[in-house]
Amino acid sequence: MKIRLARAAVRIAVAGSIIALIACGNHETSSPSAPSQAASPPSTVPPVTTQGATISGTVVGASSASSAGWSTRGAGISVTVSGSTSATTVDGNNRFVLQNVPPGHVDLHFMGNGIDAHLTLDGVVDKQTLVITVRLNGTGATLENNGNNNQPPDQNNEIEFEGSVTSIGTNSLVVAGRTVTVTASTQITSRGSTVALSAIHVGDTVEVHATQAAAGGALTATRINVEDRAPGDNDDNDDDRNEAELNGTVTNLAGSCAANNLSFSVNATMVRTSAATQFKDTTCGALAAGTSVEVKGTRQADASVLASRIERKK
Repeated sequence: MKIRLARAAVRIAVAGSIIALIACGNHETSSPSAPSQAASPPSTVPPVTTQGATISGTVVGASSASSAGWSTRGAGISVTVSGSTSATTVDGNNRFVLQNVPPGHVDLHFMGNGIDAHLTLDGVVDKQTLVITVRLNGTGATLENNGNNNQPPDQNNEIEFEGSVTSIGTNSLVVAGRTVTVTASTQITSRGSTVALSAIHVGDTVEVHATQAAAGGALTATRINVEDRAPGDNDDNDDDRNEAELNGTVTNLAGSCAANNLSFSVNATMVRTSAATQFKDTTCGALAAGTSVEVKGTRQADASVLASRIERKK
């Protein structure tokens, strides 16, 4: 019994030695594995910030007779915005999209397949999206209205801008160089109250919401808000704020002194008289075209000046 146990112990010892040798051999011959590294997180690409306007357009041929082959001719025409890096090409469906178009006056240049034409768009606004159809013919490019003059403007053509009023007409005003038509449905507000167009004065800062029927087309105001005036400037001193002084020669003389409705122009500004108008070194009847005058008065809603005093200058 003791002999058997001794032999078993020997076998176990030998087996253990063999296992140890095998483990050592594997450790010596195998190359150490490189330490594992955590996968680098994918780099985050910053979102592309679109600046300027977007112009989405469709090009058509010069006439219905040539329209059959226009899909082939239109594809590949380059479209660039002169003076900027905005550029693209017309695809197989005769469509193109220009992004990052600078606001203001835009000159589109179409070139390729016998076309070398320019189309100008005015009044393009930052972040505006314009949808246009352009008819190309050699060196000519014109906007198409597709005959849908009564079609309401695309909602993407709604724009918003702010600026100073420089001129006011019967149903329009000029804000920051843009002429805006005011209709009966235009909502005009000032300090939270609804007001009439006559409540807006030259020099006021207004916020305009308008629609544009086509790229570069007329603006129709949907809402106009007269911005709050500076502290101390209120409706009680409108006459002071609208005081006007003109110096120049009389032109476009019309009306009657007897009826107190004489009118004339000084430096392209219309001047009107009333029974309260005072004259110095001249009389109403003595005014004539070419007379040099100094006019003081108040500016009216239509941008004319109601004269409080007219003085003849030597």
